[in-house]
Amino acid sequence: MAESAQTPFLKPLEFDGQAADSFLDEVLLVCSGYLHRTKSNRASLNRTIARKYIRLTQALRGYMKLDSLLPALQAAILFEIMLLFDEDKGLRGLGERLFPTVEAAMNDLQQQLIEELAYPTFCPGNDLTSQYFRWILHESIRRVVFAHWILKAAYTHSRDSYCELVPVLVTLPLTRSGDLWTASSEHEWLLKAQQEPMQADVVPYLEAVDFWIENNCINMDDFQVMLFETCKVMPANAKWSTLKRR
Repeated sequence: MAESAQTPFLKPLEFDGQAADSFLDEVLLVCSGYLHRTKSNRASLNRTIARKYIRLTQALRGYMKLDSLLPALQAAILFEIMLLFDEDKGLRGLGERLFPTVEAAMNDLQQQLIEELAYPTFCPGNDLTSQYFRWILHESIRRVVFAHWILKAAYTHSRDSYCELVPVLVTLPLTRSGDLWTASSEHEWLLKAQQEPMQADVVPYLEAVDFWIENNCINMDDFQVMLFETCKVMPANAKWSTLKRR
């Protein structure tokens, strides 16, 4: 991941041909160091991780335009993965304390997506490159928002043995098919996009899970597989079971 700058919820995006934000580059370097921690450098690396995450969340408290907010929140997700499940109580506590800051920024991101859908400002043209860029942008936002909530759900479940966030998760929008995300080129993306209306492919998590089951889990990308595996533990949660019966 640190080498490819790509995860199941992140694809490298460029705005006006320039890297949108330094936070993403920075967290990828931190990830590389995190994966190679030793007993001798663990304490210093933990302090570095905490310091850089605090700096990122301080920036998130201010206003950011979409082209800076998205990569900053992608960076926040990678920090959350490191902090929330680390054996160090200080890192876990820091990640938990800063949940509200990240969530407020996520809400801002979703609002900016609504505005972008109504009045496109990034690649507003109808050429293939513009269509492809817009879809990747919109899908990246959906995945980043969902990644944050699924991480918070996993963390609270591991801490409390129960998750209160199921009603939130089941309503979050997802794409059912992974074909568009895994397309290797603009032209491959266009061919796949023509097979099914893209807007019809965006459904709530609960409907996406049913779709994956009905279709024997074919055409799923890594992110969707992760979410499908996650939902397998949810039926033990009474709220999930109740929602499934409705």
